[in-house]
Amino acid sequence: MRTRKLYLILGFLFFTAMLLVGCSNAAEYGGGYLQQNVEQTNVIAAVKTNNEVNHSITATTTTPESIITTEPTTNVEISTEVIIETVEEYIPDDTLVIRDKYITLSYGENRQELLDASDVLYDIDPITTEQNTFLIGHNFKSFSILDSLTVGEQFAMNNHGIITHYEIQKSGRARLNDSRTDATYVGEDEEFLYKDFGYHGFILMTCDKQDEENYRWIVVAKQID
Repeated sequence: MRTRKLYLILGFLFFTAMLLVGCSNAAEYGGGYLQQNVEQTNVIAAVKTNNEVNHSITATTTTPESIITTEPTTNVEISTEVIIETVEEYIPDDTLVIRDKYITLSYGENRQELLDASDVLYDIDPITTEQNTFLIGHNFKSFSILDSLTVGEQFAMNNHGIITHYEIQKSGRARLNDSRTDATYVGEDEEFLYKDFGYHGFILMTCDKQDEENYRWIVVAKQID
């Protein structure tokens, strides 16, 4: 009986010893397992870290650098030769030009038959003097334009090959005096057909369209070249 108990005790002690040895080995293996788990954990952490890094890189928007190129500016100097041609004014001989209207002149004494035969008569006697020159024409011919002319307008004339230009100083209706030898502008008192204007007056005269008997339309101009 005692022997059996002794065997039992010895068996228990042997089992306990084996269990302790097993636990020691298990601890060793367990330590290795834990170490392996740590390594795996580190690997997982590294992978996780890499994933985070990769994620961070993936989530980051990269903006390409703008490339600005500045081309050099080239200034090209262009030389342009300006050619100015002088075009001579052409006016036929013995012609008066008013507002692009070419009026042929006749020369002679102020006589009714010569005036009737002419478009415009360049008077050489008796009205024309050293101070003023007279051109006379009917109001139903080219001189119908006279009552529309205004101060400041210019016209030109070719007188025997010499071209001169004039500027209008006065244009208006004038009343003949009783002797019909002179005239006074309406609203004025001074007779002016033989007046010294301070320049050689160039006078254009025609009958007034409203009263051909007592009135004339008279334009006074001065030579400007």
